Amino acid sequence: MFIKPTDVDPRFGLGVGAFFAAIANTYITSSLIPDTGITTLADMINGLSMLMIFVTIVQSTISLYLFDIRGREALSRYFDKVSFWVLLSAPLGSTS
Repeated sequence: MFIKPTDVDPRFGLGVGAFFAAIANTYITSSLIPDTGITTLADMINGLSMLMIFVTIVQSTISLYLFDIRGREALSRYFDKVSFWVLLSAPLGSTS
């Protein structure tokens, strides 16, 4: 989130690649675990990882909009910093 939003390749390419890797991971783990009819821990972890990756892609899109379209560079940087700390603490808050 500390990469300049207009540097599209590293900012979005990593997220899109990670999303496809998470989908492949879900496919592989579901083929290795027998069907039980319930959600397994692997399913929950894969689902949460895909959700987190999707949220970071949306965050990058909003930051790019603020930076490039609206011309609000300072707001974009502040949004990136706040988003970093919120997303960093999100898994910690969900363990309780």
